[in-house]
Amino acid sequence: MMSEIYRKPFQKSYTFLYPALGLRKNGIKPEQTFLSANNIQDNCLICIYKITNDETWRKFEYGTLREHPLLLHILDFPNNKKAFIFNLEDFKEDINLLKNSKYSKISSRLKKYIIDYYGVTSPMFVYIESFLFPEKYIKRYSELLAIDEEVLMEVGELCEKIDLLKEECPYAITEEMIAYSNYITV
Repeated sequence: MMSEIYRKPFQKSYTFLYPALGLRKNGIKPEQTFLSANNIQDNCLICIYKITNDETWRKFEYGTLREHPLLLHILDFPNNKKAFIFNLEDFKEDINLLKNSKYSKISSRLKKYIIDYYGVTSPMFVYIESFLFPEKYIKRYSELLAIDEEVLMEVGELCEKIDLLKEECPYAITEEMIAYSNYITV
């Protein structure tokens, strides 16, 4: 049972798109994720990882990330960071819905990835489920917010709107970086 509304700001690309990569939740997570960047094609997910010089990271980078079928580019950044850029063209419609803050309208396929990623035992699950299936939580949100259910039904979504500026990668990515990225798609 939800006892309060989730109010902390969060990266929508991580919550709603990162699970589409099929990576394990208990594995290494990116420091940040982004929906867009200069010189990066549309419908990509940019994941910024902090590189560590240990066996766990090397196994993850070379055994998981570099082998991922959706990987397009790997870019080096200062301060031991790398961007792994994934092609999510298959989720193009979902990305457009996400950019328009229509979380409950995303495809059942992506919803399954998200639910599988977070798992029903996660403390975040009730919030994630309320974002994906708001009709199940309208009454509870109405009680917690002390507003009429009709108002929430008009809005239709129980998750705050996406901030597209926060979903834009702040690192400068040049055409040369893309052309000479240290990953070649075969």
